[in-house]
Amino acid sequence: MHAIPTVYAGTRYRSRLEARWAAFFDLAGWHFEYEPCDFKGWIPDFVLFGKKPVYVEVKPVYDFPENIAAEIDKSGCEDEALIVGLTVPLFIREPDEAGQVVTTGPWLGWLREDYGPYGYGWDWGEATPGIWSGTKSSLGFCHRTGSWVDRISGVYNGDDFRTDVQDVINHKWAAAKNLTQWRPNHV
Repeated sequence: MHAIPTVYAGTRYRSRLEARWAAFFDLAGWHFEYEPCDFKGWIPDFVLFGKKPVYVEVKPVYDFPENIAAEIDKSGCEDEALIVGLTVPLFIREPDEAGQVVTTGPWLGWLREDYGPYGYGWDWGEATPGIWSGTKSSLGFCHRTGSWVDRISGVYNGDDFRTDVQDVINHKWAAAKNLTQWRPNHV
């Protein structure tokens, strides 16, 4: 698969997938910057400006890209990172406690959270989309098993946030696809 440069909202993105994610971030009301900086061996595709910065890597994947996560871990980036893939919402087939394969999700992608205060270091896990009460944004995300702080608003209310957001995500993703679809003279 090769990248098709695509213009969205006046910015030329290296791929249509990156442009689609930019449109999704806009539709979600998330402030971001494209190719914000260089780390050692890694140039993030985006940074999301929430309570704290979250660097974002866009890859054409459905499954957790361990090699990309390892690259990010070695880059010297001291902030959280999010890897997003070919679609959202993302559903993952994985074994449950009894060894039966089940489908879990919806997920936004994979979030790297710092467990350093507890002595564990960085931990990658699914990014759970949700809606936190009292937030300005209608949509946010947190780490599946770690901190349930919304990375966009910074709001924490335990695990009491709405995760029935699949329709919201589907609508925003479909709109993002429409905004970035191929058109003659689009690049």
